Amino acid sequence: MKVDEKAIEEIAGEYFSSKTPGMALLIGRRGEVVYKKGFEMADIENGIPIDTDTAFIIASITKQFTAMAVMMLKEKGLLDYDDAIGGGSPISPAALGWADGNIISTVEDLFKWHNALYTEKLVKKETLKEAFTPHVLRDGTSTGYGFGWFIGERAGVKEIWHSGGTIGYVSRFSRFVDEGVAVIMLTNCYDLAGPKRDELFDRIVNVVFAGLGRKIP
Repeated sequence: MKVDEKAIEEIAGEYFSSKTPGMALLIGRRGEVVYKKGFEMADIENGIPIDTDTAFIIASITKQFTAMAVMMLKEKGLLDYDDAIGGGSPISPAALGWADGNIISTVEDLFKWHNALYTEKLVKKETLKEAFTPHVLRDGTSTGYGFGWFIGERAGVKEIWHSGGTIGYVSRFSRFVDEGVAVIMLTNCYDLAGPKRDELFDRIVNVVFAGLGRKIP
């Protein structure tokens, strides 16, 4: 897969400048980094630029780590998903996954995490399958949410993803598992919260899909 680097940089230039916060972006496929770059400033006052080792608060992306910790404990027989916690709610990863958090991470480390999820280094494949299966309500309605991940589809490709946002930080992490692709975007630009973040991320993914020979409708 080839990524049109010029197209990515032109897109980024529409959202960031040399005097603004920016983002770290990593695109990987099948265990290999295809593209990575830091854009603009981590610390404007001190002139420190962003690179792919810059640490960001990842906000709600933390949920998948909380859920994984629960799954690992269950495999070891130390708890069960039906066990009650504080207020009597079940301890299932889908329930805990809604709890926000503030893990600090980098795009490089999240790519390692992405790669580990193709293995049984953390939990068995059967357990991972549960994590990536949408929870179904009692009335049969799908939530579209697994254990700390949203599960959907983009241009016919399965997308497992999550976004995050907290004061000063906005993030988006998608795994296109049919293609073995990860797109990881971490920013310190809170102006990107909400639709603007999704707009930027969608444009980047369009470039990635073009490199895969796939067209976005």
